[in-house]
Amino acid sequence: LVFCEMVGRLPTGVNPYLPVRNFVVSTAAGLERSLLRELEEIFSTISVPPEHPAFAEPPPPPALSIVRGGVECTVTSQVPGSISCPDRYIWSSVLSSRVADGVRVRMRPKQQCSWEKHLNFLLRDVKWGEFIPLEAPVPEIVVKSVNSRLYHPKHIARFVEEELVNKREFITASRNSRNFDDATEAEIGSSGMDSSGLYAPRILVNVVDNSFEMCAEASGSPIRTYFPNEAPRGVVPPHAAAACLQESPLMQLLEEGEECTLWDPFLHSTSLCLEAAAITMGVPPGSPAMDYPFTQYPTHDHMEYSRLVDDIDVTQHKFMSNLTILGTSTNCELIAKALRDV
Repeated sequence: LVFCEMVGRLPTGVNPYLPVRNFVVSTAAGLERSLLRELEEIFSTISVPPEHPAFAEPPPPPALSIVRGGVECTVTSQVPGSISCPDRYIWSSVLSSRVADGVRVRMRPKQQCSWEKHLNFLLRDVKWGEFIPLEAPVPEIVVKSVNSRLYHPKHIARFVEEELVNKREFITASRNSRNFDDATEAEIGSSGMDSSGLYAPRILVNVVDNSFEMCAEASGSPIRTYFPNEAPRGVVPPHAAAACLQESPLMQLLEEGEECTLWDPFLHSTSLCLEAAAITMGVPPGSPAMDYPFTQYPTHDHMEYSRLVDDIDVTQHKFMSNLTILGTSTNCELIAKALRDV
C-alpha cells in the first residue's frame, strides 16, 4: 500500500520508466526509414503486461530513432532490473523483421573515449553478467575503428578481453572462498545450462569519431532461414528485397483481390521471388529452431521466449493464388526446391 501511494504521488513531469535495454537493429544504408516503419508495426502488436501490481498500465513501447545504418531502440521499465519483458522486443526484431540485417544489444551506454585510461574506466562499468556466461569460452571480439585516436583494432580487443578475463577470475576466486554477495555474483552470470553446448555471443566494438560503443550480438548471421548462408556477388540482399516489396503496391493490390505478377528484373538473383513467396505464404524471416546468440545470455528467459514463439501466427495470404512469380536462376536445386514447396 505504501508503494502504491508513493507511485501515485509522483510529481508532475516525473517519468517513472527507466531505460533497461538499448539495442540497434541494423540494415543497409538508405533503408533506415523502411526499417523504422516495419519495427513500429511489429512492436505495436507485442503485448507486455504490467511488471508490478502497483502499476495499472503496461510500459510504453520502445523509443525508436534512426541512426546511420539502422534504428536505435530504447526499452523502458518501471521495475529496475526487470528485463525479460523488454527482451521481447529484441526477440521480435530477430524473428519478425524482414528489413533487418542484424540486431545487437548495447552492453553499456555509448560514450566518448579517446584514451586508454578512459577505455579501462568504461569497461569496468560493463554489466558482463547480462550477456556473457561464466562457463563459456572467451567470445570473439570484433573491433571497428574509424577516425579515432584509439585506432588499432587488436589493441582495443586486447583491452576488452583482459577486462573480461580479470572479472571472471575475480568472481571465480570469490566463489571458491565463499566471499561474495549477490550483487558481486551477478556481475558475471551463470546460465545454468549444460556447458558442453554453451558459447558466448560475439562482442562488437565500434569506435567511431572517438565515440565508444560495445554491443553483444543478438541475431547472428544469417537471420533468414530460407536464404543461403552467403549470397553470391551481385545478388540483391534479402533485407533490400523485402524493403522493395514493402514499398511497392504489391500487398495493397493483393488485399483488393487483384491479379498480380511479380517479375524479378535482377537476372539469377531470386531474392525478390523468394521474399515475395515468403511474405504471401506467411513464413517469418526468423525461426525459433535457430540457435540465436541471445539465447546464450545468462538473463535469457526461456519460458517467456516460448510464449512469444507461440504467439507467432503463420498464415498465408487469402489471395495468395492471385500472385504469379516469374524469375530465373542458375541453381537447379533451388528451382527444384521452390517447385516442391509450391
